[in-house]
Amino acid sequence: MERKRVEVDDGDLSVLIARRPSAPRLIFGHANGFNAGTYRLFLSELADQFEIIAPDLRGHGLSQVPVEPVNLRDWQVFGRDLALACHDSSTRPTLFVGHSMGSVCGLLAAAWHGLRVDRFALIEPIFMPSWFYAIPHIPGGAWAYRYNPMSTAARKRRSLWGSRSEAIAHYKEKPLFERWQPGVLEDYLDTGIIEHEESASLACAPEWEAAIFASHGHNPWSALRELHAPVSILKSVRRGSTVYPVWRLRRHGLDPDLTQAGHLAPMEDPIGCADWVRAQAADLLRA
Repeated sequence: MERKRVEVDDGDLSVLIARRPSAPRLIFGHANGFNAGTYRLFLSELADQFEIIAPDLRGHGLSQVPVEPVNLRDWQVFGRDLALACHDSSTRPTLFVGHSMGSVCGLLAAAWHGLRVDRFALIEPIFMPSWFYAIPHIPGGAWAYRYNPMSTAARKRRSLWGSRSEAIAHYKEKPLFERWQPGVLEDYLDTGIIEHEESASLACAPEWEAAIFASHGHNPWSALRELHAPVSILKSVRRGSTVYPVWRLRRHGLDPDLTQAGHLAPMEDPIGCADWVRAQAADLLRA
């Protein structure tokens, strides 16, 4: 895979690409706090049948776009970025694959920002009850979400070390990564840690990650209603899944498939997730 820089409204995104000009396109959206490179093993499993386009979203990885955590209210800006970075004038079939936040950003990009998508395969997308997305639009609602558990935890995250090796040692001690496949943590840290002259820091600043967790003025349910492309969902059976409520998805004609892996399924089971994606895209691969 190679990288290229793509200009967006106020900076440029770093995009991971595996070129295959005659193949269907696969656009990938990553989860909050991570970066496209984290999914190298997962995406490599698919690169023999798809052309891969995987941007580092603004504020993540190697992308160079100014961010303003205090002004973030929703995820529409990520949808706009995806539409700009992944625009293609060809008629090749296009599959959007997303994980967690990236799944929702892909729906927003296609529903309101002009990204052409023929099919969606979403791994642990964030679907909450409708009231969850209504709260930011009432007085004080957005402020209340600033202190949700995920946002609070992100804000407290350590972000500075004396060196890259010190940062890597810090992460290798964390239980969160015990279930990850060998090599995935190293892939995340490769572009998730930025080296400075006498220190190393997180590429995704804790305040930005926290702001994303706190900003839910968008509505993925509304995006679903705008779309005509088929949508498939892979849901974890474990506690902590962000696919909720399932009954409402079924009202939209969506019956999620299940994985024994957790919310970070592409890191825990990259081959299994890639097999699932390939199965969802069988019609595109035959085209």
